[in-house]
Amino acid sequence: MCPLSYAGDEMTDLTPAGRGPDPALIEQLRRRSLGDDADWFQGAKILAGNSFARGVARVFGLDLKPLDRATRDFDQLLDTVARSIGLFAEHGWAPSGSMPMPAYEAAIRELADGGTIGTAEDALVQGWNDKTVLASLHHRVLGLGLSKDEEIESWFRERGRLVRRAWEHHVGGAYEAAIPLVFAQIDGITADATASPQEPAGRMFFSKHPSRQAEVVDDTTLAGMNDALPVVRNYYSERRDFTGALGSGGRHGIMHGRELRYDTLANSTRAFVLLAAVAEWAQPRIRAEIDRRGAERDRQFAASGDTDDAGRRLDRRGFSSTREALRRLALAQSGHWNSHGRFASMAELVSDAGLSTLLVMPETITIAHANAEAWWAWSRSESGWVFAIGALGSQPLGWRYFDGPEGPEEGPLGTDWRIPDSGNWSGDWS
Repeated sequence: MCPLSYAGDEMTDLTPAGRGPDPALIEQLRRRSLGDDADWFQGAKILAGNSFARGVARVFGLDLKPLDRATRDFDQLLDTVARSIGLFAEHGWAPSGSMPMPAYEAAIRELADGGTIGTAEDALVQGWNDKTVLASLHHRVLGLGLSKDEEIESWFRERGRLVRRAWEHHVGGAYEAAIPLVFAQIDGITADATASPQEPAGRMFFSKHPSRQAEVVDDTTLAGMNDALPVVRNYYSERRDFTGALGSGGRHGIMHGRELRYDTLANSTRAFVLLAAVAEWAQPRIRAEIDRRGAERDRQFAASGDTDDAGRRLDRRGFSSTREALRRLALAQSGHWNSHGRFASMAELVSDAGLSTLLVMPETITIAHANAEAWWAWSRSESGWVFAIGALGSQPLGWRYFDGPEGPEEGPLGTDWRIPDSGNWSGDWS
């Protein structure tokens, strides 16, 4: 489901002549925004807009006016997004769930009042640069790779670093440096998102060759609509066979040295906007690849007793879920300590309406000891490797950690316990 947000007053008709929103596009936006709730929302809209239904609701003390207003506001949002896509995607402005809607409203209004595409784009440039999404885009890129896959995580750590450098160039006015950096990451992220065992090199966003061009259409994201990234790609991929200083933002002319005045605020902003859309489109694909590689690694190292160069076990099946269950148990124990001055048995935690919500997989956990002085518990992961967690009453939040082939023989002051996280409890590879 693609995220959409709306902040602004209800607009009048902003449709430039002949450029009304496509009803099919509006319906597609509704489906992607609401997902399985789209039909429910449509029913609520009809109910709230029916005068008889509102009268019946008043008999029972219900006011449907807020619901009516909410559905109208949402329809207005979809209308504005649809107009924005129809007007600006062909000029390289990539739609995504991060669009600053007040800026697009202003741009549409500028065109409706007889302005040019250039003056309308001025509103988009200002709106995008006023919004923090571009300034924090390097965090989003880094987050694409956060996982138990060390290799992919390292790729996106470096990609995030380069995007951060590109943004520093952008805010410093060095657009000639920012734009090529962003273009490179767009192609690289697309290649990572489309790589597979059958096609390990992946495909590129900007390529026009059928065998190398990535399919950027999907069924869920705003960026992945037929009217979004495919249309934007046409703008960037337009062939430039002559040298000039026209100020174009097309990638072909820029990267082949044929456009000599590409270094503008508008072109740099437009490139970052495209990166935000590509990141939105790529996220589910990269997560699927991370999951695939994780499953393959689990199959490869199942029942292996070997370790890597850092001493971490290669058979890590169930490590993440087991450690998460123990950490949540530790939170519950800390809550019980704050309320009762002692640690609890599993039966006490399960029966506590508030603390029981923290527990996951309690049936797999053994609480070996719990009183006012200390507590500890352990659980065996799918791989057979055991993890344990515990704390002292004097330091109920000072959790200690243990892992080994069997559960601990003594409590969290034992020599095999560690603080802080280290070894197989390390968070750098779940």
